[in-house]
This record gives sequence, structure tokens and C-alpha cells, in this order.
Amino acid sequence: MRSVPGSKRLRTSTTVSDSARVFQESSVPGRVSRIAAALAPFVWATLERVFPRVASAIVLVAFAFLTSPTSVGIFTWVALTYTFYQALAENALRNLAILCLGNRRDAGYVRRLGSRLAWLGASIIGTTLLLLWTAYGAQQGKVIVSLAPFMLVPFVTTAGILPVARLQFSQRWADLARFQLVAAFFGLVVSLSIVFTIQSSLAMALHVLTTEILFMLLCRYAARGVVIDVIRSTRNPKRETVGLSLVGVLGWSQSQLDRVFVGALGGAGTLGLYSTASTMGRSGGDALASAMSNHLRATVARLEDEEDRASAVRRHGFVALGAATVGLALVTVLVEFVLVPILGADWAAALHVVPLIAAATLPASVSWGLQMMAVANGRQWASATAGLVGVACCLPIGLLAIQSLQAAALMVVAREILVLAVCQVFGRVEGSRLPMLLAVGAAIAAASIFLFLPVSAPGTPVTP
Repeated sequence: MRSVPGSKRLRTSTTVSDSARVFQESSVPGRVSRIAAALAPFVWATLERVFPRVASAIVLVAFAFLTSPTSVGIFTWVALTYTFYQALAENALRNLAILCLGNRRDAGYVRRLGSRLAWLGASIIGTTLLLLWTAYGAQQGKVIVSLAPFMLVPFVTTAGILPVARLQFSQRWADLARFQLVAAFFGLVVSLSIVFTIQSSLAMALHVLTTEILFMLLCRYAARGVVIDVIRSTRNPKRETVGLSLVGVLGWSQSQLDRVFVGALGGAGTLGLYSTASTMGRSGGDALASAMSNHLRATVARLEDEEDRASAVRRHGFVALGAATVGLALVTVLVEFVLVPILGADWAAALHVVPLIAAATLPASVSWGLQMMAVANGRQWASATAGLVGVACCLPIGLLAIQSLQAAALMVVAREILVLAVCQVFGRVEGSRLPMLLAVGAAIAAASIFLFLPVSAPGTPVTP
């Protein structure tokens, strides 16, 4: 009700109404509703990334149960190639797409470049399959051939880059999460049907392909109704693509290059053990970190005030760390009561270190967001420095994994703590200090607990 000058009754009524509104907002239900509204985007953004990772982990466990560490190692080589392509090309386009949506020229550049890069991804995966055939074709030829559908995945994922960016920009995290749930469910049904009937690695390839096709189609249909204001752009997409690709490759190297060294130095069997432990320990946490950084990127893009940005960074750090802690507890329970009885002695060495590797997700949940913010603030070199520090730790991890998976797992935790410290020192992101300190303390405490009180998975790390 509007206040009318000279009307005491109306002014009093307005004051009473305002007071009631303030009281309602300051009450416990009001605070709860505001907190729930603030957390909702985080929850949906997390679910949007977690669903496919969880489904992939389920398929991997089933495949590991029915095959051997060497077969899992063969699949890991192909998966590493695909994730490298994602880091080199797709992730750069995804980061650039959300900034180019308002300009047709820039959006067209993203679309055209994505079509070309899909052929690059298919070529890289095909080359990897040929090299694996040369090395393991006599013993693992059927496994290698069955992974050939992976070459189609880049064409599907690049077709969905702009639709997903439009939905992220419009904050439709709930829709994205639902689409991921539907796609992951059908992909899981297809892959489990194959893995339990014919016990083929074809299940691993079709799981990814089916999930990505359904997700792309759902996003393209939903994005048709998203309207984005047209703006005049002064960007140089080509220059930004190169910078984002460099950051992406460094990020991939930081998290995956250790597996390359393990496979190159220890063979497919050792790679299968180490990769399975890393997947079980880090899938949920890395999905969380990716989801939180995606949400933070989309949120910061809409904020101009520095204090609002600092508040968003601080809130992101607390929520991400809290969720990573819950995920760590769930992983520990899952290993103790589910995976140890199912997989048995052949996988004892991997299961023994899964919770310890999962502790690395605590600092990673914060550092991923800080690296993204450093890029957004024009300090790409700070993010690149953190990536280089992580890369430098990969060879020691690979060498340690050949001797002891537990020692390698400790090095993984130390690497993530070091990367987070470098992000804090050189990135100088406002609002990040307290989340950083809490993440470091939590990681050290968790690693100490799992080092001296390991889960009941038997044994000593084994080198095949």
C-alpha cells in the first residue's frame, strides 16, 4: 500500500506492514526459507554433475567385478584420451560459450569450432585404440575393439555445448539436474544390461554414448525457450580459447597425468588398480568441485559489486567443503560395507586406499573454484601456476604407485593441498582465506585418520 502525504492512518498502516514483513523475514521459518533458497542452486548444480559420475562409477565396479585389472586398465587408457580431449577443447568452449551467448558472432564461432574439434577428438581416441591394439591386441583384442564407439562421443558432446550454456546462464540448474538424472539412468540400464549379459567393454562405451545423446537432446529442446539479450561484444574469442585450453590441459594434467605415468611405467594391470581407486575415491568429489565451479562462474558473471563477489566466493567455499566432507564419509562407508565384500582379494590393494584418495577432494573442492575465479579476475597466470605445481607432482605419484598405492595416495592429498595454497597466495581471490584454511585442516585430519585407521580392505598394496 502506498503512503499518502498528510494521511496519518495510511502512514501508520504502512509502518505496521513493514514491521510485520521485517519480523517475518527475521523469524526462524523466514531464515530457513532464505537459506533453502540460497542453497537450492548449489544443490541442483551439484546433482547436475554428480548423477553421471555416480552412474559411471557403478558401471566401472560391475565391469571390474566381472573382468580383471588389466581390462580396466585398457578402458582407462581410452577414458584418459577422451578426458584429455575434453580438457583441450570442450571445457574451453564451455567456459567461453556462457560468455558469448549474447553475441551472435561469438556464439557462431563457438558452434563452428566445436564441430571441427569433434573430429579432432575422434581422431585422438582412434589413435589410442590403434596403439592399444599394437601393445595388447593378442590378449585384450576384444576389449579394445568394443571400445570403438567412444569415437562418436565428441560429436554428441560438442553439439550440446551452447544449449547447456544457455540453461546455465538462465540458472536452470534444476532442469539440468533432471536431464542428467534421466540420461544417466538410461545409460546405466543399457550398460549394466550389456556388462552382465556378455561381459564386454562395449558397456563402458555405450554408457557414455547413451548418456551424452539423451542429455544433449533434452538440453537442446529446453534451451529453445531461453531468451538472452543481445549485446555488442569486444571479445576476441580465438585468443580466449587458447588461454582457456591451456588452463584446461593444465587442469587435466594435474588430475590425470599421474595415471599416464602409472600406466606407462607399471602396465595396464597397475593402471587398472590405481585408476579404480582414484575413480571410486574422487568421482563424487570431483563432480562436486566441477558443479560448484560451474555455479560460481555463472553467479559471478551476473555480479558487478566486489563485496557481492567475495561473499559468493566465501559461500561457495563453505558449501563445497561441507558437501565434500559428507561425500568423503559416504565413500568410506561404501568401501567398508559394499565394495570390499563384492570385489574381493583381487582388488584389495585398490580398496585399501580409496578413502585416503577421497580425502584429496576436500582441498580440491575449494581450489577448483579459486582457479576459475583467478581466470575471471584476469590472473590466468595464477591458475596456470597452480596447475604446473600439480603437474610437477604427477611423476612422483606414478613412481610411488608402482611401489605402494598408499604412498601414492598420500602424495595425491599433499598435491591438492599444495595446489590450494598456490591458488590462495597467487590468485588473491577475495573471500577465499577462511574456506582455504578449513579445507587444508580437514584434509590433513582426514588423511591422518585413514592412514592410521584404514578400512578393513585386506592387505598390502600389490604390483601386478
